[in-house]
Amino acid sequence: NFGFRPTREIPEMDEVLLACQRYGVSLELNTAGWRRPVGEAYPSLDILMRARNLGLSVCVGSDAHRPEDVGRDFEKAEDLLGRAGFTSVVRFTKRQKIPVVFREYTSCG
Repeated sequence: NFGFRPTREIPEMDEVLLACQRYGVSLELNTAGWRRPVGEAYPSLDILMRARNLGLSVCVGSDAHRPEDVGRDFEKAEDLLGRAGFTSVVRFTKRQKIPVVFREYTSCG
C-alpha cells in the first residue's frame, strides 16, 4: 500500500496461496492502489500469476468509500488479470462463487 517492495522471496506467500487452494478461497484484486500513492493494484502481477497457476479464482474490488469509486479501474484490473492468464473473475451471491467472463462483471459483491 505504501510502495513496500520485499528484497527477497516471501516463502509464506506460497503457503497462503496453497491454503487458498486447499480451502477454495478466492483472491481479491483491489484496484484502490491505482488511486493511492503506491500507484498499482494489489496483489502484484507475480502473485496473481502464481495464483492462476494454482487454479485460484479472483474477484475484483475497488475498496470504495465514495460512490464515484465504486467499480473504478475495473478495466485496468481486467488487463492486469489477463496478463496473469485469467479470462474470468468470480462474484458472489449468497456466498456462492459465480464465474463471470471479462467485460460482464461489476464487483465482488
